[in-house]
Amino acid sequence: KPWPRAIAAALIFQVIANTSPSKKPMACWRGICKRGTTGAYSGDDIDAAGLQAMDGSRWVIPSPSPAYDVARDLQQKEQEKENLLKSNKMPTELKQEMQQWRQQILEMDAKEQKKKSQPSKGSCPYEFNVIDEGNSSQQPEPGETVKMGYILVLKEDGAVLDQCMNFEHQVGATCRGGGQVLAAALDWGLTQMRRGEVATISSRLQHLLPAAAPSLELHGSEAQAVLEVRLFEIYCTKDCSFIKGSGIVMKEVVRQGVGAWCDRPTDEGFVHIVIEEVRYFATRDGESGKDSGCRLFPMAGSSPTEAKVAVGDGHLCDALEAAILEMQQHETAIVTCSNPSMCTGGVVFAGLDIPANGVISIRVTLLDYNVGPDVWSFDEAHRLTFAQRRKLEAARLFAEGRFHLARERYHQITDLFHHVNRDKLKERFDGKPELLQECKDLRKACHLNIAACSIKLHDGKTAKKYTDIVLLADPENTKALYRRGQAHIQMEDYVEACNDLAQLLDVDSSLEEAQQLLEKATRLRERSDRRQKKSFKYGRMIDNMRRDPRSIVHNYMDTPVDLPGVEGAPISARWTPKKVAAIEGPQIVA
Repeated sequence: KPWPRAIAAALIFQVIANTSPSKKPMACWRGICKRGTTGAYSGDDIDAAGLQAMDGSRWVIPSPSPAYDVARDLQQKEQEKENLLKSNKMPTELKQEMQQWRQQILEMDAKEQKKKSQPSKGSCPYEFNVIDEGNSSQQPEPGETVKMGYILVLKEDGAVLDQCMNFEHQVGATCRGGGQVLAAALDWGLTQMRRGEVATISSRLQHLLPAAAPSLELHGSEAQAVLEVRLFEIYCTKDCSFIKGSGIVMKEVVRQGVGAWCDRPTDEGFVHIVIEEVRYFATRDGESGKDSGCRLFPMAGSSPTEAKVAVGDGHLCDALEAAILEMQQHETAIVTCSNPSMCTGGVVFAGLDIPANGVISIRVTLLDYNVGPDVWSFDEAHRLTFAQRRKLEAARLFAEGRFHLARERYHQITDLFHHVNRDKLKERFDGKPELLQECKDLRKACHLNIAACSIKLHDGKTAKKYTDIVLLADPENTKALYRRGQAHIQMEDYVEACNDLAQLLDVDSSLEEAQQLLEKATRLRERSDRRQKKSFKYGRMIDNMRRDPRSIVHNYMDTPVDLPGVEGAPISARWTPKKVAAIEGPQIVA
């Protein structure tokens, strides 16, 4: 019958399907296809090497190693991460946390808005709004002077109550007219504004005008008004002195320049400037300053002077040489110098009669400039050439009596070779011992010249500082000993001056100038001793002790000389005990 045959054919087909290998894709990186859970594999799909034959037609291998499971887990995690990124779905826990954070932020914003809307006791009575943004990030600070304008109008009908369109105001000043806007209201707005900004300040009249103002009586203290303020310029003040912090040369910016903050002239560059005005004041501050200034330049019938000069060569006075290095292109500034001797010399100020005392004010504009050589990018050989050229200029300035500028030139040369005595940076001189020695000698000469300039400027402290540097490396340097002796005399330390000059004569006894200076220091020391003796309370007792034969009297010249880094000889090595005559009482041998 046909149906038993069909059943038999189906059973045979099922048996063949169960026993024959299936063609499934490989799922492992080792090239071995796993077939179900029975462990049966086909010899056509796998490499028979290393496998153990079980029954001739079927191959069985051991279970996969743990590395296979680790690789499979990593692959699953990477796939889950890719699916998460593709679907842009977040875990449920992360979503809940983000919702909680969002809710907290909304609650905090609502509390802040509610707090602002409720008027609090002692809150600011002004409302500030910006109409036109400024063109700078700088804001006025207390004590600075600004150029500004304002107009005060009534909010109800727009009536003008007060206006001043162009004037100078010092932030923090309280002196204002009786009917003008209060300085406190102007300062409150100015400290929030920037150069070129226009803003409005809204408030009641009682907070904008003084109590005696006529407009306040006419419109009432509760009337609302709007104060429109325009900030034109901020006059910034900067110390441009060669010695920072001394305040000798101050620069006040009248008109801001263009360019980045670091775009400024450099040494040996060229500048094109206009000297608009030079004035003399009795003092820097007070009523005798700006109000009683005497105009020195330009005179009647003359015009401002233009000059194209090189920076650092002395064509300008010392005050302008210091200030021009801190200016930007198209900047206008007022340079104030409290030392009139720094305003003499140069081509521009050759014919001016500068008083010996007082304050000099110079209004100058920098039109254009060319940057000088970038010395810090030079190698040591080119730095040496540049430094030798600048040293000649400094020597010329010293001969002309321009000691401030000459000392600054020497300072800059020493900065170029700051690394000659540092072991970590001396490798730049490897294979160049002669160049290293030349740089050291040039730096030593500049240190001695700085001391000479300081002595001319009666700055004994600076002179001593740089002579100590030289004597630390060369204890018998005659110039250093002589100039340190001069510095000690200026500092009224006559004992140390005598010690230095005596040591100098021990090194070279043929120096007549040193002998004369030693005699002068000795006379000054003796006079100082007499003056101190009169003012000393126990002078008589000291004299009795000095005449006592038991006392040991030392001469000033026996004081051990202490050099930087050299320990002085003990006092006991400079004298020998001696026997003295017996006196009443027990015998004492000193």
